[in-house]
Amino acid sequence: MRNISVIYKQSNDYHPILEYIYYSQILINTILVWANFFTTNQDIFSSIFLTLLNLGGIFVIHPKHDIAIINTYFQAIFQIISNYLSFNYFILLTQDFLPWNTSLGLVLTSIVFLLMYIPTSIIIWPHIFGYISKLLMSFLLIITIMSSFSFVITKTILNNNTIAHLLSTTQVLDAVVLFITFSIIMKNWGFDLPSYKLAHKTSPRILIALFVICVYFLFKNSFGAGSNYFKTFYMFDFSGIHITLKYIFSGLEAGIAEETIFRYVFLTFLLMYFKNFKYKIFYSALINSTVFSLIHLLNLTSGQDIQNTLIQALGAFGIGMLFSAIYLYTGLFIWPVIMHSLIDILSFSQQGMIMSGKVTIDYVLGMILLVLFYLAVSLYLLKETRIREQNLWFN
Repeated sequence: MRNISVIYKQSNDYHPILEYIYYSQILINTILVWANFFTTNQDIFSSIFLTLLNLGGIFVIHPKHDIAIINTYFQAIFQIISNYLSFNYFILLTQDFLPWNTSLGLVLTSIVFLLMYIPTSIIIWPHIFGYISKLLMSFLLIITIMSSFSFVITKTILNNNTIAHLLSTTQVLDAVVLFITFSIIMKNWGFDLPSYKLAHKTSPRILIALFVICVYFLFKNSFGAGSNYFKTFYMFDFSGIHITLKYIFSGLEAGIAEETIFRYVFLTFLLMYFKNFKYKIFYSALINSTVFSLIHLLNLTSGQDIQNTLIQALGAFGIGMLFSAIYLYTGLFIWPVIMHSLIDILSFSQQGMIMSGKVTIDYVLGMILLVLFYLAVSLYLLKETRIREQNLWFN
């Protein structure tokens, strides 16, 4: 995330072979629509409609008129939907004679799924202009991609495959695709890729302190024990740990997807929006963490009670601030990804995937104290980042 407020010149240059691949996808998708029509009871009008929509993808390369621009925005999402629906059609049509329900078949399915959105990302998405448009389209992209693997295998023989079903329900492949797709799109929009290089002039002492804080929080959050919440700060119990493949995949999904969305995409947009503000990193981190916190309220829809959900949202605000500050200070996107993934994996292994413990007064007070500590650390890191980088990001 170096010099993130600078938007360098937009370039839509790409190798011509990518354009051929993109057109080939449109052709294949159209063929599969009609193959599905002739082998099922699909309505002919639906097939015609899908064909016309698919062919609309041909006219996105050089949009000049209003209707062409509208079509480009529509195709940016539709072609992704068309790709995973067509992949589903292809598996359904060939599953009787191709070995999809084998290790090799699952590996090939996963590879195709990870790569099939790349042409659309490179060809169409650079034509999305405007801050608000990019932000709204990013939101639609998240909705479109997440759970798309479940559409690929639905009603197919792979839906009965244990590993494929696990990949579908945990959405870990969707998270990886989301990261790949956003990395391509954000780069074509003129932003830096997520940074994996340690930022210049970071203090070794601060790095060591952050590492100790993160390790301690992992132990406290997952293994803290005692008769009241305050005892969990110094008492630990490792006896109940139960790590499963489902918990690992679910933790990785949260770490990759949520950090891509919040610590990379959304934080980058916020830094750009506040680029002329003196304290833009503080505003950006605060808004980013607030939205990250509010998103956790959606856990109410999964059956989690309101008390635990509110506590979780409070904790998410504090840890969101810390993750944002760590990324901005260190420049290491992998740090919050790993930390987030480990938090969820270890928490799931101890408590399951839904928080259900009794929310007591000491629990609330202890969580408030913990969040205040995270805020103090975050504000210090953000201050140090602003001082260090003012001649790069903040001048």
